[in-house]
Formats: sequence, C-alpha cells, structure tokens
Amino acid sequence: MNSLIEMKSLATQASNQAMSNANRALIGDQIEGVAEDINETADQTVYKNKELLNGTGYTGSLTLTFQTGERSEDTIIATIDAVNISELFYGSGTLLTAGTTILGSTLSADLTAHGIGIPRGGAVLKGLAIYSSQATAGTQGVFHINDNATAADFNNFVEVVDIAIDRLAENFKSLGITQSSLSLRENIVFESIISNESAKSRILDTDFAKEQSESIRLQILQQTATSALAQANNESITVLDFI
Repeated sequence: MNSLIEMKSLATQASNQAMSNANRALIGDQIEGVAEDINETADQTVYKNKELLNGTGYTGSLTLTFQTGERSEDTIIATIDAVNISELFYGSGTLLTAGTTILGSTLSADLTAHGIGIPRGGAVLKGLAIYSSQATAGTQGVFHINDNATAADFNNFVEVVDIAIDRLAENFKSLGITQSSLSLRENIVFESIISNESAKSRILDTDFAKEQSESIRLQILQQTATSALAQANNESITVLDFI
C-alpha cells in the first residue's frame, strides 16, 4: 500500500503543468522503480516455498486451506489475490487493455524494447504513455512510462493508481476477515485443549492431598488398634496373676 501511495504522490507532482519535460521523465523513472519494488516484494514474500503474493503462476489467487479441528470439514480457506504490478494495473483506465488499437509503429517498437509482447488477438494500448503488460503463467507484468508522457497522462494515471489502491484495500479486507476467523478458531481450539487436559488430569492424576489424608487416617487407626491389643494383653496377664 505504501508503494501505491508513493506512486500517487509522484504522479500528482508530474501532473503539474509547470514542470519541465525532463523532470517529468525523471519522476516517470521513479514510478517505474516503485513498480519494480512491488514485483520484487511479491516475489520475496515467501512462506515454506510458497510465493504468497503472486497468486498461482503470477495471476489470479493463491488458495490455502487451514485445518482448524479434528473433523475433515473443520477447515478455513484463505484466498490471497496476486498483487504484482500486472494484477494491480493491467486493464485499468489508461493502461494496457484488450480490444483497443495500437497507434503507429513507434509504440510497438517501444513495447518490444521493454520486453512487452503484444497480447493475444492484437490487443494493445488504450493509453499510449503509461502502460502495464499482462502477467502470464510464468512472468510478472512489466510497468513502463514513456519519456514523453505529459502532465495530462500523469493526471489520468492518478485515477488509475486510485483503482489499484481500491483493489489492494479489497485484498486487505478479505485477508482481515479470514484472519479474524482463524483467530476465533484458535481460541476455540485452545479452550478445547485446556478442557481435555483438565479431564485427563482428573482421570489419570492422583489427588495427593486426599490420598495423604487417607494415609494418615489409616495410620491412626492402625496405631489405635495396636494400642488396644497391647492393653488387652496386659489385662489378661493381670487376671492370670490373681489366679
């Protein structure tokens, strides 16, 4: 989200008509660098060899299933949408969109120079100055801003960044709901563990205080019986002495 906010801030600066073309081109390079950072972040957000932010093959979503109970149906499914540059920007507003027409050969050469192939069916560009390629099953999208992008182009791009921010916010909301559900299940499972351990303790563990009291009671009874027996023996001897 911070990267997108930075993009919007830079694009807002570049949309100023008083800025020179050279400075505007430098800002375009900065925005491209931020776009590369977004792709690198998506590549490097890894858990147990799973790229969490690249969907499945750089497109779509990654689905993770969490077992939250003892039954097979006790699961929670988390869906994490890809947030590489293509999934955030492709097809948004002035960016690369299927079904439009390329204007002139210069732009086609510019695409090729940046490793961006013309999409299937001749789909090309809706906006000529700022565009993103579509991710495929094996590659992330590429983001590019032409050096001749105008203030108006950057002004349009501000709206495109807003669309990307909304997309990312929706992802955050979905993940937040899933995280809340997992936290709730975690608490339930934790309470179940405590209850089961308590029941196990009552069944298997000795109540030492109770057993010690019982042992002392038996010792007293034993000592009392011994004393009574000794006294009875003494009385028998006394009776025999009189005889």
